[in-house]
Amino acid sequence: MSNREIEKYRGFSEWFLKMFAIEVVVLGQENWDGLAEDAHNEGVMPVLAGMTHKDYVDGPVLWSALSDEEIMLRVVVMREGFSGGFKEIRNVVSNKVAPSLQLSRNGTGLEELKSIQAQGEKDSAVALFLSGNRKLTSPLKGGITSIMRGQDQMYPFVNLADHSPVFLSESTMWQNTKQLVNRAVLNRVNSHEFLYLMKPLFRQDIDELAEGKKGKVGREEILQKLEVIRAYGILKTFIEVAKTGLAACNPLLHNPDNLPLLIKSQQVIFSDAKRVEWLLAHGYFNESDLKIMLALAFGTTN
Repeated sequence: MSNREIEKYRGFSEWFLKMFAIEVVVLGQENWDGLAEDAHNEGVMPVLAGMTHKDYVDGPVLWSALSDEEIMLRVVVMREGFSGGFKEIRNVVSNKVAPSLQLSRNGTGLEELKSIQAQGEKDSAVALFLSGNRKLTSPLKGGITSIMRGQDQMYPFVNLADHSPVFLSESTMWQNTKQLVNRAVLNRVNSHEFLYLMKPLFRQDIDELAEGKKGKVGREEILQKLEVIRAYGILKTFIEVAKTGLAACNPLLHNPDNLPLLIKSQQVIFSDAKRVEWLLAHGYFNESDLKIMLALAFGTTN
């Protein structure tokens, strides 16, 4: 696509965020230094893998991570949630943020996969939210290796906010409309979206997470290690947000929706010691960061 078309999508996303008085703070930008080269390489498709997903603001926020203004962002969505009846409205709005690539929740076909993989030849980055729904504590789903080809690279990210989501998970179109009016007009508040960009993983790196295990057992091992990587990324986001100095108390604690996720992430790091040690030994984690994560005190959700 031309720069003019890319500017159109960027412009709508910026307007969308301003409508809700949202400021985006990008952290860890250095981890994605290689994204531009990958996006412009016809043999590589960068997959922007969302380790968290909370609402429809996540798409517009992602444009802030793309410092190269010649890269087109494309977002994978589930067809069942964006087609038929009033759901078509979601599809219209989604396609104003970025061109959508649809997958079927009930069985992804070969043509759908080929359509996504073809973006690797179009100066594009493809965004995919690995939890599949907009609930912060939802577990990750498998399938990322079905989309990625041997030379592709996964760029994980965590997106958390200091206020509750603009559009709550599982809300209806009518509720979405009420939420929009309430947040944009009646109860307008300034908020921040914190986007932490994690270190990329080659497709080969993801395969190695299986530790030689094959078939279903290997895929499960990859998924469990990605859960540990996700937990680390969430807690690393908390640490990096604290360094911004925007408030005396960590801004992520202003949003009660984040607390169960932070507690769950710390529990994963505590309980899955064997995988944590493996990932640390293979250079995925920083030991000093792990010590800080284990020392954090979030209390309980009760």
